[in-house]
Amino acid sequence: MGNLVVSGTKITMETPHLAGYTPDRRPYEVWAKTATQDVTDPDHVDLRTLRAKVLMEDQTTTITLDARNGLMDTKQQLLDLHKDIFLQSSTGYEARLSQAFVDIGKGEVTSDEHVDVKLLNGTLSSDRLRITGGGEVVRFEGNVVMNLDNLGEPEQPASASAAPESAPVHSGKTRSPSTKSGNPK
Repeated sequence: MGNLVVSGTKITMETPHLAGYTPDRRPYEVWAKTATQDVTDPDHVDLRTLRAKVLMEDQTTTITLDARNGLMDTKQQLLDLHKDIFLQSSTGYEARLSQAFVDIGKGEVTSDEHVDVKLLNGTLSSDRLRITGGGEVVRFEGNVVMNLDNLGEPEQPASASAAPESAPVHSGKTRSPSTKSGNPK
């Protein structure tokens, strides 16, 4: 923990780091540039320029969230994020949001504002996002648009796909090889 500034009932901490475990024993961490806590409401912390990291229920995937502003309820293990949110999974997916609500304990993320997602083979955008079941179910709602880069079909070279205009036609009969010479005497 860095410097502390006290103003009235509020305490501002520079570069705080909070680590803990979800109810099902998955580790999580939260870092911020600053954190402000009102001593009259000790369960709520106002965070600026923050990063949160949580292990998902599959015990192999990690989700990292970056945001400009956030409010953390330390008792309920909830994060309410705003502005420039970047969500990234260790499996390669990325999402950009302007608002997100994260239930660290349940491993759930919801957003009721526009979402842009970079998939492994394309992009997806929608008006809302719901990640439930510890990351097992991802639901996009409202004006969903998906663009896929390649559907896994092998591309053929241009020379193989362009057939000559007058290709020979075979009847299906084959000629047996002959031992005769082409020039009899």
